[in-house]
This record gives sequence, C-alpha cells and structure tokens, in this order.
Amino acid sequence: MKRIACFLVLLTGINSNNFAQSNTEKTFELPPNTATRIFYIDLGKSDKIKLELGDLDDLDLITNLDSLLRVFVQDMEPLKDSLTDDLGNCRIDYIADVSGKNKIRMQKFMPAGSSFLAEKGNIAALKLEQDTLNIILKANGGTPALFRKHTSGYHFYRIGFYVNNLKNLAAYMDGSLQKHIQTLQQTVTGKWQSGNDGMMHPKSQPSISSISPRGATNGSDYLNIKLTADVQNYKNQFVPSLSFGMAVVTNRNSIKREYSLMAESHFTFARNDKNVLQTYRSAFLTFSYSQTDVLKARQGIGFDPAFSLGYLVRRRGDVFDKNTFRLGFGKVLAFGGKVKLEPVLYFNNFFKNVSPGIRISL
Repeated sequence: MKRIACFLVLLTGINSNNFAQSNTEKTFELPPNTATRIFYIDLGKSDKIKLELGDLDDLDLITNLDSLLRVFVQDMEPLKDSLTDDLGNCRIDYIADVSGKNKIRMQKFMPAGSSFLAEKGNIAALKLEQDTLNIILKANGGTPALFRKHTSGYHFYRIGFYVNNLKNLAAYMDGSLQKHIQTLQQTVTGKWQSGNDGMMHPKSQPSISSISPRGATNGSDYLNIKLTADVQNYKNQFVPSLSFGMAVVTNRNSIKREYSLMAESHFTFARNDKNVLQTYRSAFLTFSYSQTDVLKARQGIGFDPAFSLGYLVRRRGDVFDKNTFRLGFGKVLAFGGKVKLEPVLYFNNFFKNVSPGIRISL
C-alpha cells in the first residue's frame, strides 16, 4: 500500500510539473503557426532584430519601437540587479498588454566553462553568447477576409532583439530603430536577391534579410476540399455553376501552387415544348493548375499563371454542344485572391465552334 501511495504522489508531482511547464510555454511563446513573415534587421556590432509577423500589415503596427523599449526599461527597473552578470547570457520574454499588466519571464544561462581574451599580457573574461529580448504583442483582427481587412478576433506578433548585452538597448532609443522599420516597409514588396550569407535581401538593402523572398515562411503542403460558386457566359447564355472537388496545395517561398480536380454543375434555362421555363443541369469534369504569389494576392488585384481544361461529361438541354471542351488560361485576382476572373474558350471536335467567355469564381 505504501508503495502505491508513493507512486501516486510521484505521478501527481510529475503531472503538476508538466502542467506548469506547458502553461509557461503557452504564456510566453507565440501560438503555433502564428508567424507567416519573418525578417531580420542588422543593427551593426553583431546586434540584430527579428520580426515574426502574422501578416505584412503588422508592419504598420510597429510605429514606435522607442516608446516600447522605454516601457520595457521602466518595467525592468526593479529587476536590473539581476542583469549584472557579464559572462552568462540572459533571455527575457516580455508580454506587452494594453491594460498595462505586462508579463516578464527571465532566464539566465551560465557557460559550461570559462572563456578569456588574452592581449599583450592582459587577460579578460570573454562573453560568447548574446542576450535576447522577445517582446510579444497582440493585434486586433484575424486573417484577411472578403470585403474587409480582418475578421474579428486577434493575433500575435513578436519583436526579438539579439544583442551583445541587454544594457546596450538604451543606446537604440534614438529613433534609429524606426528608420529601419520604415526602410523595411519601403522595400519589402520590391525585388529580393540572394546574398553571400545564404539569405535573401531586398535589392540595395543588405541590412535586411530573410530566409525566403519577402519574409514568407514555407507553409505546409496539404490536401484541400474545394467548393466554389461560379458564373460564366456561353455564347449568348448566362450560366451559373457550383464546383466541388479536391486540390493538392504546395507552399514554397510565398508561392502557392494548386493542382485540382473539380466536378462542376452548370445550370441553364430554357422553355420546353409546353412553353414552361425549365432548369437543366449539365456537368463538366475539370483539371486545373494555378500558381499564386501570396504577397501580391493580398495587395489587391493581380494576375496568376494558371491553366484549366474541362470536358462536358453530362449534357442536358440544348445549350451546350456535344463533346464540348473548356480551356482556361490565366486568372485575374481581386479582393485578396477571393474573387478570380478566368478567360476561357469553349470548343468541340478539335477547336471547332470556338466560343470565348469569361468565368468568375468566388
């Protein structure tokens, strides 16, 4: 019985520690898959900033880093004696809250051994690891949606400072940080090129870098179920339709590629022999490929390389010709990529009876 009791006490203690640890990580870390844009800014002397953003629009929220650092320095005043060790490195996670109830986590790491710098008979202790300050902030709004900038809710973003000594942060509260942010805003949508350091840089701005062009993180590849509402013209007919199918989506360096197979129900209207208006449902089976620059799609109207080929597998009524194919090429995107306009050609029997049209998908 004593053994069972000891085991239960031990198990309870382990579970309590795991629970506390998970709560700590949940409080002081970004939620998973939060950052879709990551940038680095070189401040000189090995100091740098890391920006982890949910969207490029978050750059507009970083309006005054000087004020943010001043609030942090003020909150750290009672803890400044904890930063006196010049050999170990320190990590501080700082959750800034609009209510003024900011949260602070401080972690100190001592080196496993001692390092020294010797010069002309003089020897001094050498610090090898940088200090880190992570500031996490909350922004209103979720992901972009049609006809509005953000959905309701909120998301997080993080500003990381990697410096040789946290005491040196005060030297950056001179307006220079904001100039770096403004430079990033002005160059982020321009051309990027590879640097000798293996990173991507905006042209003529080597102090700004990212692993991939324009800060995009490589998203996951996934299988997607698609449902779209469409409308197109065929000859002199107005033809609404619904499409349902599967798509394989890959994400690389802000480029999304989509391969889809869709079943489309097209609705046409005509009067029957009794002069009664009747609805006919025909069906196309369509394969399509599209390539989307996610960054440009969010900026407004853009053009995507795309291709689609559909075949009439079910014909009802007399609107569509027998053995009709539909060929699409290119897509114009609007409203952040939610609305797509596709030029198409209808034809049968190897490009006979060609009829041009426009297809709109939502």
